[in-house]
Amino acid sequence: MKNVNEAIKKALEGKTPHTNEWNVVNQLLDLVEADREAKRIVSEDLENEDLSIDKLVKTVLRGRPGPVEVMKKICDFYGLTCPDELPPEVWRGTAVSAPKQQDDMNLFDLL
Repeated sequence: MKNVNEAIKKALEGKTPHTNEWNVVNQLLDLVEADREAKRIVSEDLENEDLSIDKLVKTVLRGRPGPVEVMKKICDFYGLTCPDELPPEVWRGTAVSAPKQQDDMNLFDLL
């Protein structure tokens, strides 16, 4: 298995930071860094010219999708299981936690 992280980072080199193309490639990088199975699948798929990062970007950006749709399209493109939560905020631990439900009980409230 070739180093997929380096291949993705190399693809980022030609992209202008914070453009749509750059964001798609960064989401792919977040996916493979968080999931070993995704890393294996993408690594194998990148050996196929039809599944190149450039073709991924062109496919994903058709129709001006939002961030969640971009993640779904990346997963569909490579046949990955789509995560329930959108990276990178959740995976890097910087996401705001969900509001508590009325039935939720915090044991520290009892102290």
